[in-house]
Amino acid sequence: MSDHPDGDVPRLRGWRLTVAWLALGPVAVIAIGSTAVLWWPGELLVHWTLHASLVLVPVVAVLARQRRWAGGLLLAMLVGAAPWVRAGYGQRAVPVPGEAAVRIAVATANLYDFNADRPAAFDGVFAQGGDLIGLAEVQPHLDRARLLADRRWPFQVLSGPPSILHVGLLSRYPLIDTRLHDLDGVGLIETTVVLDGGRRVAVLVAHPSSPTTPAAARRRNRQFGEIARLLAARQGAVLVLGDFNCTVAAPAWSGFLELTGLRRAAGTEPATWPSVLGRCGIGIDHILVRDAGVEGEQAFTIPGSDHRGLNAVVVVPTGALVPAR
Repeated sequence: MSDHPDGDVPRLRGWRLTVAWLALGPVAVIAIGSTAVLWWPGELLVHWTLHASLVLVPVVAVLARQRRWAGGLLLAMLVGAAPWVRAGYGQRAVPVPGEAAVRIAVATANLYDFNADRPAAFDGVFAQGGDLIGLAEVQPHLDRARLLADRRWPFQVLSGPPSILHVGLLSRYPLIDTRLHDLDGVGLIETTVVLDGGRRVAVLVAHPSSPTTPAAARRRNRQFGEIARLLAARQGAVLVLGDFNCTVAAPAWSGFLELTGLRRAAGTEPATWPSVLGRCGIGIDHILVRDAGVEGEQAFTIPGSDHRGLNAVVVVPTGALVPAR
């Protein structure tokens, strides 16, 4: 019989101890991520707590006989997964079966400011087709001529002065009442899309800041508040597209949805960043609606970009559309 209560020989004990030490990184991510409501480092890391929890699964399996270690790591896994589980129970933009509706193909894509192959990036985005395409990190001085040359989307808007981070909107449908906003250095497009029959849908294209510093976190919160204020003045169906630099697990995100009444598609949000991780990344680009549904949401590749794009079909009940005056 072994002299060790758990049956381990010293060599195996040492190996398992090494595995335990390797768990410190994921545990630190989860611990800091659990403070997301308090400060910006927590909010940055809460986006990765589900990944950290999954990394701990094999560690717990290896240390299963070390009850204190395994129990502590299992608790950390539950804490890391909790924000994602809560987000999964949030209300979704599910179309009502059999309801009379208009279907609009939409896409959102962050082209990446430093994309060295912008023609290929546009080809990747344009291949998705779509009635409406929201763009982030578009560069008017480089991209305007290429966009205007493509007559599939005859109605186009690019956000304002050169000092801001630009967004754009391409539309097969006429745009009216278009307003360009500068949200602390980030462009935002607010417009109304006139669908067939003269009915209207409000559309916003946004790219809020990433909360990478205390000042940036405050700026992002002001941007979320301004978007909520703009949407409060809108009636009928609303569509919001863009790179929000925020996953569904962040406390700021749940607060934003509560303020605006926006909803996302059913199912798991496709990963969009960083593109190098493909489906294993995090979802920070979003297609959101109010008084409408979303179906068929999926990610697509944008050559040269650090993001993947999203496309979906937005299902707008005819009763939710605001008729033209």
